[in-house]
Amino acid sequence: MSYKYKGANFEVIDEPLDTPVPAGQFDPYKCGTYAGYRQHQHLGMEACRPCKDAKAKKSAAYYEKVKAGRPVAARSLDDSACGTRTGYFRHRRVGGPTCDACREAQANYMINYRAGKRAV
Repeated sequence: MSYKYKGANFEVIDEPLDTPVPAGQFDPYKCGTYAGYRQHQHLGMEACRPCKDAKAKKSAAYYEKVKAGRPVAARSLDDSACGTRTGYFRHRRVGGPTCDACREAQANYMINYRAGKRAV
């Protein structure tokens, strides 16, 4: 009896692993896991569907973990910087709509910036 690693779980498999697979050779017991996906990449092979699914699942779990760690709703925008380029970037960082004054300040900055580049 041996064990097959699947993410955070070990699955019991009936076939015994007599000898470990040498480095650089394909290990079919890893298929269906993220390690199997990486093995396909390392060996220059096209990943199988179970390995692609395992990678997608790991990526989705990571994205949810990262997204949950960001307190986007807790941020607030103070109006002290509105009407400036800094205010424009604060709107962008918070994720809300940009007010007209900040959008106009950013547009004016970009017009002056591009005009300065052309003059040189």
